[in-house]
Formats: sequence, C-alpha cells, structure tokens
Amino acid sequence: MMDNKDHINPEYHRLLHEQQERLKELACINQTTYILKEGKPIEETLQQITLLLPAAWQYPEFTNARIKYLDKIFETPEFQETTWKMMQEFNTIDDENGTIEIF
Repeated sequence: MMDNKDHINPEYHRLLHEQQERLKELACINQTTYILKEGKPIEETLQQITLLLPAAWQYPEFTNARIKYLDKIFETPEFQETTWKMMQEFNTIDDENGTIEIF
C-alpha cells in the first residue's frame, strides 16, 4: 500500500519550493531594511548586507556577494568571481554610485 504523501501532486512540490524561495528573498529584504534603519556607518552597513545576500539565493552555499561603493569593496568570506554573475548598479541619495554583484 502506498503512503498518502506518495500521491501528492508534483505541482504541489514545485509550488512549495517556489514559496520557500520567495520567503528567503523576503527575509533578505526585511533584514536589509532593518540594517539600513540602524543608522550605522556605511562601511559596517554594506558589509552586513553583503554577508546576508547569499542566503536569498537558491544555492547559498555556492553564492558569493560583493558590493562596490566609492573606493571600497565589501565581499563575502572567501569571495570568488565566477562566470555566472548578476549585477545591479545603485545610486544613493547623495548621488554616489555603487554596484551589487552576485556570483
């Protein structure tokens, strides 16, 4: 006799997985917002954000993050560039530029 969970629709598993991924993304957004509201020095703020970014990706154990702002670079421990990269430029309210990179 088959267990009830053997009959669960594969679509259900896919939707559950997608929901878990969205929850990780929302947690990252909420944590980033909290860090920004703390009003700490920019260097500390950007390093904290850099460290939490990988957790929002599907495979955090293989994800590296780097934020470049002004002449400073903030990276996850043991940072490595790879051929797979996502990058987003940003501008601050002071009209300064930076980039967020995920590898």
